[in-house]
Amino acid sequence: MVPSIACLVRSLGRTGVLLCFALAVRPSAGQQIPEQAQVQMRQQASLLATQPARITVKAANQGIRVGDKSTVTITLLNSDNRPVAAPRDMLFSVALQPPSGAASTQQVRIPRGQSAAQFEFQATQTGLTSITVHPATGDIRPDKTDVLVVRSGSSRSKARKPAPAKAPPGFSKLWRSPEEQFYGVGRTQLRLARFALTFAAKPYGPDPQNPAPPVDNSPRLHLSVNDVGSEFKADGKDTAVITAYYDSPDGSAAPGNIHLWFTNSNGELDPRPLVISAGGYSGAANLTSRWPATAHVSFVSASPSLPVDGDKEFDIHFVPQVSGMQLVGPEKLSVVDNERIMVVFFNAHGDPISTGKSRKVTLHSKQSKLRLAPEIVEVNQDSAVGSAVLFPVWLRSLRQVGRFAFLAHFSRNPRGCCSLLAVRVPGAS
Repeated sequence: MVPSIACLVRSLGRTGVLLCFALAVRPSAGQQIPEQAQVQMRQQASLLATQPARITVKAANQGIRVGDKSTVTITLLNSDNRPVAAPRDMLFSVALQPPSGAASTQQVRIPRGQSAAQFEFQATQTGLTSITVHPATGDIRPDKTDVLVVRSGSSRSKARKPAPAKAPPGFSKLWRSPEEQFYGVGRTQLRLARFALTFAAKPYGPDPQNPAPPVDNSPRLHLSVNDVGSEFKADGKDTAVITAYYDSPDGSAAPGNIHLWFTNSNGELDPRPLVISAGGYSGAANLTSRWPATAHVSFVSASPSLPVDGDKEFDIHFVPQVSGMQLVGPEKLSVVDNERIMVVFFNAHGDPISTGKSRKVTLHSKQSKLRLAPEIVEVNQDSAVGSAVLFPVWLRSLRQVGRFAFLAHFSRNPRGCCSLLAVRVPGAS
């Protein structure tokens, strides 16, 4: 099939290249990928398994007060959700979004050879403050968590009996305080009690003609998911975390176990039900999936029954467990033929795998005398392979090229963004 493509290129020019690519974009992965390329993919998959794939963000404390601090830990994880050391110094951007007002940002560095770093969060407002962490560069998946800041507990002091009045200096011990004179027996001032009773009969509190609106002082629940618009792998390990928070007006923790029930259209939710333990402020459940799907999660009920603020339904996307991408092409290029360059997606075992959705890969030639058509390859959702055609701009200039390289960039590759391919032209200077 490739020779016929080359013939069309020479006879039709660049337009023919685009036409030929349209005809050749759907090769069979099992038949077209050379064995040597498959070996390279398996080796690359083994190497990528030791590299950071995602991060997790955890707050040490929940239910803190305004002004208090909580330690937040950022941890690098590999594809098996195990901590892994940073291959280099890595910077992360931290965004703190309080319940109201603008977000603040800061940077946290994980040194080379370390798997985690910590920073302190100081509470400024009651409610949920979201903490979102993105890598400064690279394709490591971001993460988010929330910190519940509660009101200070209401500590009402007991009413104390006023101390007895003392006689002012220079007065006789027979001096009686105004209170004693007022409540004293046998004095005419007792008639003033009519006025006092009339005053006391008037009810205290809001005007019954204009009652104040009722205040809801019941505890409430908040729900949150660590989804930052990302995709989760359908490998049974990658976890979407659903967290429930208990928020009481007086800032107290849950008085007893609170059970929350959810329904999920796909995947496995564990534990079921989600539990906020007595004396705690939060509880979590993990959602995983072994097959690509969009899991719709809905809150059903809580026991004991409590109102829930915010969203009660979530959509979590699980995609095929694509681990990396390989650029496959010939080791040698003839000066008279055109060759096909393939982009192959592979899983954790190094085997080709369909991407689950249409993905675009940008190809770039480091040699201006060579052209790739098209330069942006679209891989269909039910395919693991996309391809483009390589051809010279001028055949005469190709003899002076020697060795040339191509760079493939995939902006959404979860395990490294780029793949490099070098090809040699025999007999070229």
